[in-house]
Amino acid sequence: MNIDRIIEKYNYSSYLSTILRKLYPILVEYFLDEKLVFNALNSTPIVLSKDVYECMKQNNMLGAIDSGAVVDEDVLRRAVGGYICEPVFSYNGTEKKYELKKMNRMIALNISRLKSSDKIFVIIHEICHMIKSYHNECTIKKDTAIVHSGLIKWYYHLDNDNGKVKRTLISENGVGLEEGLNAITEDIITSRYLDREVNSPGYVMTKDISKKLFKYGFEDLEEIVLEAQLNHDESKLQKTLGIGYFYFMEFMDKVYKINLDFNKSRTFKEKERIADNLINLVTDEYMPIRKMFLNKLDENKGIKKELA
Repeated sequence: MNIDRIIEKYNYSSYLSTILRKLYPILVEYFLDEKLVFNALNSTPIVLSKDVYECMKQNNMLGAIDSGAVVDEDVLRRAVGGYICEPVFSYNGTEKKYELKKMNRMIALNISRLKSSDKIFVIIHEICHMIKSYHNECTIKKDTAIVHSGLIKWYYHLDNDNGKVKRTLISENGVGLEEGLNAITEDIITSRYLDREVNSPGYVMTKDISKKLFKYGFEDLEEIVLEAQLNHDESKLQKTLGIGYFYFMEFMDKVYKINLDFNKSRTFKEKERIADNLINLVTDEYMPIRKMFLNKLDENKGIKKELA
């Protein structure tokens, strides 16, 4: 598997080509699956643009941007990068079931206004989202489609309208935790790419709080989290962390929204108010979750002791 095949396929600029040639073996080393990394990159064009939203719109990739979703038009218009997938559905009248015809994917980057040192963070962040999404990215259960991106799940209701399948967002969850975890992955891979320790400037709140998950001492948690992100199967992760996992995921979605509000705020007074909201959220919701994790950790240790 040769990264140059992908570079030639999409006719990437010398700038992107140089980055991808150096980055590719680092991605393979981290994700331990060259086939996954290659296929994800091979199926997803990386497009440099001056506006992420307009780029996605021009390429008919905005069907997933629904009213009520956390990542909406406003977020994309301010974004410096974004990975998006666009599932195409059909209805099989003979078998009376919905089917996935194909998955359109793309990464749009608006990095021209960034400092040179910050561009690599955005590129790696979105590529990591893409790789964590690729395997079984969309599944269908009766009239419900589930689109995955790492630990994120978007649930859509499918409706057959005279042969044209329409979808309506039912719910989404896991955005905050996945963004935090992906920012951690971004730091690890970027550090290897640059051969020095780095701390990316994006998603600071969600990243720093997500890091707390790994400080409790749950055995093999890094490997279990990555497995859940890549395979879109959280059963082992849920078993390891217990009921606290579900509360933590809900909590992190709230943190993510606060993080977005903080980034949008214009004045110091607004930022101060939003920071106070985060402090209150941590006090009211995170401390009980922390207790759940500590109790589950003790339970896991007790089970392991009994089996020894």
